[in-house]
Amino acid sequence: MASPNQKASTGSGTFRRSAAFIITVIGVLLIVIAFVLSRLPTSTVVSPTLTDPLRHEVARRIAELEHGDWHGKGEAARALGKLGDIRAVEPLVAALEDEDYGVAMAAAEALGALGDSRAVEPLIAALEDEDYWAAMAAGPIVR
Repeated sequence: MASPNQKASTGSGTFRRSAAFIITVIGVLLIVIAFVLSRLPTSTVVSPTLTDPLRHEVARRIAELEHGDWHGKGEAARALGKLGDIRAVEPLVAALEDEDYGVAMAAAEALGALGDSRAVEPLIAALEDEDYWAAMAAGPIVR
């Protein structure tokens, strides 16, 4: 008959074999998962429209800001300011020079809301613009 110490060491060996088996199974599963993922098309693995709805909304609003009518551009600028995504900074800076003062004002307000340092110089330039409405748009933001 085995002593209690012998039983403990036998149990310990069984545990080690079980742990080694589990680790091996996990390793094999990881290899299988990596293989399956490598065979999937990239768009299935990462889809910006499915994984990041904000990215889609920002892109839609930027397109509206660049190509919409005066009303759509103004709404897009306001929405971009509320969304808070810095990808909108450059399109909003370009909108400061829009022929419609309402669009320029909305762009200036949105840039102020975003608070990105890239907007400081364009806002100062708009403040110094001879066009009264451009200066009006930038004034409160720069001050």
